[in-house]
Amino acid sequence: MSATDVPKIFKPRADPHCRHCGFSLRGLADHGQCPECGTDYDPSNTHTLYEVPSTYACISHLGRPVLYSALVLPLLALAILPIAAIFAIPIGICWFGWRLLVFHEFMREHVLPPGMDVRAGTRPLGLAAVLVARAALAVGALLMICSIVLFAMCLKPVY
Repeated sequence: MSATDVPKIFKPRADPHCRHCGFSLRGLADHGQCPECGTDYDPSNTHTLYEVPSTYACISHLGRPVLYSALVLPLLALAILPIAAIFAIPIGICWFGWRLLVFHEFMREHVLPPGMDVRAGTRPLGLAAVLVARAALAVGALLMICSIVLFAMCLKPVY
């Protein structure tokens, strides 16, 4: 998944909304001012926003790499090539970190309106997500290096 792809858990908002603050304009005239922030709006001045996914959808989306790396990948690796099992967990951790970064960026750019001042209130949550994602990528990369070293040691002939 690239940073420009829309994760499947996000669905476009169906109701018209203010480009600046995200206020729902359902039932209002086609042209006018937003009753929430006073920004002029018309049908040509729109910004596609997506609905906030449910908590279950977020946990499922972000938890899948963790589940795969903890259960599925090691079992699959052990069944096919036992030495490859040491790569399963680092791959899963890096996958989780990347997925969380993409999720965070998409939320910041496409779920919250561009001019929304409330971002200051959500900044700690966003900062925590970025820190966790970067830590996961760093730990995954470190574990991958350790796995490569272990793999190389296993390939050495024993005399």
